Amino acid sequence: MPYHLKISESHNTISPIMTTTALYRIKDNPHPPPYWNNSISKPEDKCFSIPVDDPRVLFLSGIWTMPDNHYDFTATIYLSSDGSADGTMYWTARTVWGEQNAYTGTEYVCGQVTDNSAELIGQQADPGLSRDTYRLSLTGIGSSGKFHGTSRTCLNNWSGRLRGTYMIMHESQQ
Repeated sequence: MPYHLKISESHNTISPIMTTTALYRIKDNPHPPPYWNNSISKPEDKCFSIPVDDPRVLFLSGIWTMPDNHYDFTATIYLSSDGSADGTMYWTARTVWGEQNAYTGTEYVCGQVTDNSAELIGQQADPGLSRDTYRLSLTGIGSSGKFHGTSRTCLNNWSGRLRGTYMIMHESQQ
């Protein structure tokens, strides 16, 4: 039975569980489709391909805010041995420009992840989302913990704020 993650409804915790209904097994489906919609496709020419010899995945679960805006998100980011990152962020709007709102969308990102930081650059996004650049600080023991960071937004400033939890898993952890 594959090893997967359960992300709590409140987005406060990520815990590993054994399940067949959670996320796809990494080696069986290295690029699962977004679970909210399939309207964006991976821009193959802008990022890298995940090497088969080092299947690692960074899971994020948190919130993104800037004045008058609030979104919840989860992300599945595939990592190569050199730290290159490639994946999808799944967004749920709560408040947009001061108005209560509820819509979902996906944003395809790539970038670089180290032991204690991540920089992800939006490559493609569904309508209603902008392609941001994200700088995250990963603070935790081992391969899991909390993150916080900023994002360069559609206003071309760094007013976006992110926080939540993360976990990095290896295929060998099954």
